[in-house]
Order: sequence, then C-alpha cells, then structure tokens
Amino acid sequence: MNEDDLISRFGLVPCAADLPEIRGLITSLTLDDERDGNEVLKTLSVQLFSAGDPNDALLIYKAKMSSFDAGCYIDLELTCGAGLEETKIFLEKSDDPAALRLLEDLAGGFPFKDFTPSAYLYYYKRYYGLSTQAVDLLTEDYSAQVARWPQSGKHILAQYDTDTIIVYQAYRPGIAHYALENGEFGGDFSYSRMSWIKPNFLWMMYRSGWAEKKDQEMILGLRLRRTFFDRILGEAVESHFNSTDFATHDAWKHAVETSEVRLQWDPDHDPAGKTVARRAIQLGLKGETLEEYGGGQVLEVIDMTEFVKARRDILKNNGVSDLNIPLERVYRPADPALARRLNLD
Repeated sequence: MNEDDLISRFGLVPCAADLPEIRGLITSLTLDDERDGNEVLKTLSVQLFSAGDPNDALLIYKAKMSSFDAGCYIDLELTCGAGLEETKIFLEKSDDPAALRLLEDLAGGFPFKDFTPSAYLYYYKRYYGLSTQAVDLLTEDYSAQVARWPQSGKHILAQYDTDTIIVYQAYRPGIAHYALENGEFGGDFSYSRMSWIKPNFLWMMYRSGWAEKKDQEMILGLRLRRTFFDRILGEAVESHFNSTDFATHDAWKHAVETSEVRLQWDPDHDPAGKTVARRAIQLGLKGETLEEYGGGQVLEVIDMTEFVKARRDILKNNGVSDLNIPLERVYRPADPALARRLNLD
C-alpha cells in the first residue's frame, strides 16, 4: 500500500471507525526496520493528526523518531493534532519517557508559521493535491441565508471557521491556473498593482458577472488565516475620506499614502445584481502585504469556476428558488476595538 492508496481508502480526514486500523498500521511500520521508505508512515501520521486526539501524539512521535529518515519526513507539527497547548497538557501528565523528549522538542517551536491544526491540515491538502475544488465549502440555499442576513448596515459576510476565512478573487485563466498548481500567486500575476479580495461571494459574483466578464473567467476561493485577515483589517484605510475616523483630509491622505491596505464599503447585491441596502467590504492589498498574501498566507486555493457556472445556469433557468451558494455568516474580528474602528454594525 502506498500513500495514494491510503488517501483513496481512508481520505485525508478518516472516519472514527478507521482510526484503530490506522494506528495499527503506524505501529507495525514503526517497528519495521526494513520498511521501504517513509512516505506511507508520513501519510498515516497526517491522517491520525487530522483526528485531533492528544493520545496519538506519542504514537506519531515514536514513528518520527524510528529512524533518521523518518525524522526528516514526519513533521513535528503532526504530533499536535489536538493543538499545541492541549498536547503539552497531555504530555505533562504522561509517564511515558518519550513524553519528556517530545515536550523538549516542542519547546523549540515550529517552522510552520502561526500553527493551528486546521491551518496545517490545509497545507497537507495541498501537499496531496486535494485542494483545487469547491467540494469542501459549506453551502446552503440562498433563500434561507438571506432571511438571516442583516438587511442594511456595514457587515462582513463570509464563510469562516475557528482559524480560517474564505475570500474570493476573479482572474483570467493564466493567473488562476498558476495559483491552483502552485498554491501561491506568480507567473502573470502582478505584485506591482493593488489586488482586491472579497469575503462576500455574491459581491464577487456581481463584480465578475458570474465569471462572464473578460479576464474574470475563473473564480478562486482563497483560504486565509483569520489572524492574517484581522491584521489587514487593522491596517486598512478607507478609500474615501471619513471625518469620523480622521480629523482632517490631510491626516486621511497621509494614512492612505503610508498604508498597504485599502478598504471600501460598497453596496451589496442580490444574485440578480440588484443593489441592496447592506454594505459589503473589499480590501485592496499592495506592497509587502500583497507579497505576503500571494506568497505564503494562502492556505488553500479553491477552484470555484465550475461551481459558479452551475449556479449561474440555475439562476438563469430557475431564479433564486433553487440557488445554493456558499454558507456565509456575519464575521466579527477577534478584537472588539477593531470592529468599532471599522464601524461595523
């Protein structure tokens, strides 16, 4: 059995019923001094990591320490599927001699920036080539969502979880394909221009004409860490002067010139493109912030194009009654002071 067979059989995130078999396979391979390579052992460790059980920390660590090559193949982060602090608490209570060694290794920190289990799992989805479709996004009927959404005011509507948030961009095929293949932006993508991200799916559909506008034929969903998203919210300056935030026009102009993040509140739109009273946010990135975004902060690049085309056809043929779109909720930054500064309603 190779790593592709394991992914095909169990998936990257196995069901609970498969975990005992995965643990057994890891144990037997760890004890096999004549095993042929360590990629299978690594894949099993990733699958067990995804379960988030602190009891698996030592099993994965012993697999990592079973040989020099295994130590290079199996990342230390994989011992912390339950989270770094939760894993440390478990290890501190363990009487296994390996627990102390693992605690010492964990004290040295991780190469992976801003580690969380969910963010690291998206890294491995890309590693195994599983991060290019919209199948993992939560969806719900538009009619059910619009009944819950605020009808007016400034709100960030987005799909998000504990650690990550989805934003959208539309590109011509050359740029989009590069991002999908490499997990970052490059090739024909320009880092010298401002690039705009939008967490609101329907605003992106309005802006791109449901992927029918020139050079916006492909829609990408980009999964970001919420810590990064909140950071750029904190650095954002509105594109237009606002006397609530700035005492003078010159003060606002200076802020615009020195910030690498621009913020715009635009009228939101319904699926047919009609303006609604609610405002939607978009963020423009440039300079080092754009380079950081395009070269490392994107955890997952999702090809939304076929998903969008299918919804476009539903909308044209049946209207909104059968329209199913990404599930979005009102997003609030972790820092209440930031929410106040953004004048969120």
